[in-house]
Amino acid sequence: MRFFDFIFLQRKLAMDRDNIISNLERSKKGNQSLWLVLFPEGTVVSPCTRKRSKEFAESNDMHDNIYTLLPRSTGLRLCATTLADSIDYIYDFTIGYSGVKANEIPEQVYTIQSIFFFNFYPKQIHVYVRRFRVDSLPLQNETEFNQWNIERWKEKDEFMDYFYKNQAFPQTLPDRTIDAPIRLNSSWLNLAQIWVFIVPYLWMLKKVL
Repeated sequence: MRFFDFIFLQRKLAMDRDNIISNLERSKKGNQSLWLVLFPEGTVVSPCTRKRSKEFAESNDMHDNIYTLLPRSTGLRLCATTLADSIDYIYDFTIGYSGVKANEIPEQVYTIQSIFFFNFYPKQIHVYVRRFRVDSLPLQNETEFNQWNIERWKEKDEFMDYFYKNQAFPQTLPDRTIDAPIRLNSSWLNLAQIWVFIVPYLWMLKKVL
């Protein structure tokens, strides 16, 4: 994570704000191409997180999504505001996995064990990409930006509903649709890669103990 310049957080804005801004400002000064990957939902879909999302929507008189979690806007707005003078677009990715049904949790269908040891993984991964100009976003108004973000996730939920019914996202731009074949490594190679990461960790743990 440190090698890829992850920004480590404590999940409290009062404690994370300066850390986020300083990291992004440092990245801008490096004059290198920057891709910042951010998950506004904050976590993955699970029975527990779906329940919390539903309860939050009900307590705040909001529309609740079916397949996605309600997003948080604070972190996204802070990052977009900090980077606004150095980036032109925000890309929105909605991902669907083949073999997952509407009432199923993806991480329960495809587990780490099934992927690495039993060669059971999604044979197709569908990615629906949208692009938004940063200068078109209501970054200066927290309430408006929060509403903009929630509306995008409502649309993403509709995309997922379409995906589960058709096992594909809507083909609104057929000339922009790209099929890219993917293949996971063999189980033995995956096991070897895991071992490569485990050995140094065990060595460091031994040194600490």
